[in-house]
Amino acid sequence: MLIKKHLFNTVKVAAVMTLLFTASSSFAQEMTAEHYISMDLQARQLTLEGVKDRLSLLQFNAGLGRQLDQDAETQQDVGAVYQQHNMTASRAIAWATQHTQAIIQWLKEHPDQQAEYDRISRELDAVSTQIQALSNQ
Repeated sequence: MLIKKHLFNTVKVAAVMTLLFTASSSFAQEMTAEHYISMDLQARQLTLEGVKDRLSLLQFNAGLGRQLDQDAETQQDVGAVYQQHNMTASRAIAWATQHTQAIIQWLKEHPDQQAEYDRISRELDAVSTQIQALSNQ
């Protein structure tokens, strides 16, 4: 009887895992370059805002604990963006790696979105430079 119960539970777990994997795989296949870019830009904007918050905390000499709390909030916000799209950061990176050409093509056709990537990158570089300068003092 115990073996039968164990076997039943094993089959149940395998069935649930198969369903989850299938759902994840089908969603990843439904992801488009447009959806990916929208998600990625949201995550990058939240990251930029988090880095700006870190700069503000450094400028006001906030303690390390407060800085780490702010970093955790930023990570949670970014993670929520991925969750809204039934993704994780690592799955998003894997999808982007497999669909690089589709992403490049979509951005060529939508220069406003490429400009948004460029803006976020420039701002992130500028804020990172300021953080580095404060850290070197």
